[in-house]
Amino acid sequence: MQLSGLFVGLTTIDIHYRVDTFPASNAKTVAGAFAMAVGGPATNAAITFAHLGAKSHLLSVIGQHPFTSFIKDELHQYHVEVTDLSPAAIQLPTVSSIVTTYGGHRAVITTRSSPTSSMNDAVFITHHEDYDVVLVDGFSMDTCCTVAQQARQCGIPVVLDAGSWKKGMERLLPYIDIAICSEQFQTPNGSDQESIMAYLTDQGVSYRVITRGERPILYRTPNDNGEIAIEDVEVVDTLGAGDVLHGAFCYYYAKDHQFVPALLYASQVATLSCQTFGTRSWMS
Repeated sequence: MQLSGLFVGLTTIDIHYRVDTFPASNAKTVAGAFAMAVGGPATNAAITFAHLGAKSHLLSVIGQHPFTSFIKDELHQYHVEVTDLSPAAIQLPTVSSIVTTYGGHRAVITTRSSPTSSMNDAVFITHHEDYDVVLVDGFSMDTCCTVAQQARQCGIPVVLDAGSWKKGMERLLPYIDIAICSEQFQTPNGSDQESIMAYLTDQGVSYRVITRGERPILYRTPNDNGEIAIEDVEVVDTLGAGDVLHGAFCYYYAKDHQFVPALLYASQVATLSCQTFGTRSWMS
């Protein structure tokens, strides 16, 4: 039977340029490569999950605006089913412009856009067999909390993409089974590794992970702790690598609930994604 995952969170537009060096003030630079793609933590994870061969369902605010058809067409292209959490919204999505130089160094300019869900109390999960795994990214926090609670009640594992602390996250954490944090993640108790691990433990999160770029991934389980080394490769672009890791982890974990192997395989997929430009080239 095909695996199925539910992904809840942000959808963005990523406009991406690759240049030899960052532009100087008042200078015009011609990009060596260009890509425009749908982005966002939950969205990129959902696309990765589908690419690996599973059935992917995204809950996200899309709305009605000039980017709507572009977003829906790309999600369809990558076999991601989408439920628009606010179909009447007319506010533009978050749009990010990313400039990347060789070696994966980048600068990002992004808009502040946070269209809200109009389906915070909807029922998306009613049975254990509805999905094999759920991922939430903390955007559309009320909906993330609702879905995570429904998944917990049905015995479906819930994964948190903890790229950064978001308002209301203390309401979400009691329903999280696995938290995958970036090294920039900050808790109310601090941002060092021990503070993050301890805080998540206190909130009832059984499996805790901190990713650290090219340095080894740190993890703790109820019975063990350890590191996963990252393969040394020539990095072209790191945009979306964390999202790819989360989507790949969901896929491999959903297969047999083997935490450490799933994290290892996911890190290998994320490393592969860093060797090509943009968030989709690695798929070919």
